[in-house]
Amino acid sequence: MVSVSDLAQLNYMNTMLKSQRSQLDVLTDQISSGEKATLYSDLGGAGTITSISLNSALSQLDTFGNNISLVQGRTSVQDNVLNSIVSAAQQVSSDLLVPTQSDTDPGMANFNVEAQNALNEIQAALNSQYNGTYVFSGTDSANPPIPNGSNLGTSVSSVLANLYSGAMSGSTVLTNVAAISGTSAGYSTTLAGAGPVTAQIDTNQTVNYTVMANDPALQQVMQGLSIIANLQYDPAHPSDFWTVYNGAKAMIDQGTKGTTTLDAKVGLVQAELTTASTNQQTTQTTLKTQLGDVQDVDVAQATTQLQFLQTQLQASYKVVSMVNKPSLIN
Repeated sequence: MVSVSDLAQLNYMNTMLKSQRSQLDVLTDQISSGEKATLYSDLGGAGTITSISLNSALSQLDTFGNNISLVQGRTSVQDNVLNSIVSAAQQVSSDLLVPTQSDTDPGMANFNVEAQNALNEIQAALNSQYNGTYVFSGTDSANPPIPNGSNLGTSVSSVLANLYSGAMSGSTVLTNVAAISGTSAGYSTTLAGAGPVTAQIDTNQTVNYTVMANDPALQQVMQGLSIIANLQYDPAHPSDFWTVYNGAKAMIDQGTKGTTTLDAKVGLVQAELTTASTNQQTTQTTLKTQLGDVQDVDVAQATTQLQFLQTQLQASYKVVSMVNKPSLIN
């Protein structure tokens, strides 16, 4: 039979074995995962609080980073489109004759084709998308801003008809064309109600990257091009013809300047995005280092501890075996 002292020793050894096996399991898991614990609570006290705080901060930075990437993609499209609009408008303007007045056709047939091609290109560009969203529609990003581009030409032609009939002076024609907007200019019915698009890119930093297809500068470019695309030389009203011709060129030039300003604003937003992204990458590196100090295990040290514990466990099993071994008296 087992004596009281042997029983006490056996119970102690069993408790120690359970503790050693538990430690062995923990070390094995740590070495396998590279982490001190799989649950926050297992880090204990300050470690748990610190880990939760750092992971929360990193999660927020990830959200900001996703916002930055999204806006970078959209503003990149905007930048390319605005540059192409400026280029197309400048080309047409430079090909038009220096503002003048004569009693001869300046070659409107060729200008009609060139201006219409540029207008088609610009309208298509303003319907550009990024990841399925229209970047020139503001918050109405599910809908193309200019679904009916031909409407502008129809509206402008209707106004120009009054020039040929003598019902309107050249200056009145320009005023009426400048007033063409909304669906008459080809825009969607929902664009007028669209709001600005913004994104939070840092804790206290939000960017507004709105560029609407119906911006006054863009409308000026398209209105001027549409006039040139549809204008015919009118020998019966040469003075009014040249007023409209020169006025259309001025609209293109003024709208081009405004479009360049829009592109500059997009560039400023892109600079903000780059700065915020750089700062956040630095912060992420620091936070991940701090988190690693709290959560990550030193695999080499844990392996050494595991080997030492395995040796202890083997010795403990031997002692338990000796205690349990029956004697000749038993």
